Amino acid sequence: FEKAKYREASIEYLNAIQVDSQYMEAHYQLAQTYLKLGLWRGAYQELMRTVDLQPEHLKAQVDMGNLLLAGREFKQARERAELVLQRDPNNVDAHILLANANATLNNVEDSLKEIEKAIQLDPERPRSYLNRALLQLNAKQIAAAEESFRKAIQLDPNSVPALLALGNFYQGQRRWPEAEQQYRRALQIDPKNHLPYAALALLHLAQGQRSQAEQVLLDARQALPDKPEGYRLLGELYFSTGELDKALVEFASLYQE
Repeated sequence: FEKAKYREASIEYLNAIQVDSQYMEAHYQLAQTYLKLGLWRGAYQELMRTVDLQPEHLKAQVDMGNLLLAGREFKQARERAELVLQRDPNNVDAHILLANANATLNNVEDSLKEIEKAIQLDPERPRSYLNRALLQLNAKQIAAAEESFRKAIQLDPNSVPALLALGNFYQGQRRWPEAEQQYRRALQIDPKNHLPYAALALLHLAQGQRSQAEQVLLDARQALPDKPEGYRLLGELYFSTGELDKALVEFASLYQE
């Protein structure tokens, strides 16, 4: 698991569970492995098994809440957060989960109160400020959201998700040069990540700069020969702009390689 060999890890955790089906920690670690692999149903089942074996496993309860949130089970997600906070009122992750659940249920004021509690409990946690920025955007608090994005980056200048989020914010405000600056910073920090390339291409398309977008994705294909997510971006660009002949040629070429 620590070496990011998640499929191999899942086999070993399953072996452990076959030896001892009551081994709670193996169920929890298998759930974490499934989360890394994007196997949401399996992750949820293993988290359920974890809390069946140990109801006080608060991390598992929060993880289940986040999966419920992603699955649009907003009330159930809120109930998980409240359950955890009954047992641990200072649980930062539970406050964040409750904030996000309240936001999806249109309880904007309660949502912002919860994220502030999370930040008060752990003011040095960059992700909390990023989360607050998104909630503030939802509440149409534009200036406050920008401040929160910047605070997240101040605490973790190498956070690619924070840089991309701030870039997306600037793009939404049509502040093109500032958006490009954030995307390029993200690319400089993690040149093997396909997301900054995709963001840059979309930024150029939003400005009607199709040839620049194409060049960015040509660069991505060259820079990411072993990453399918980056390698097929150019074909997806052609497909999205209706250039189906070019898309077909590009995908056929990738398939042959």
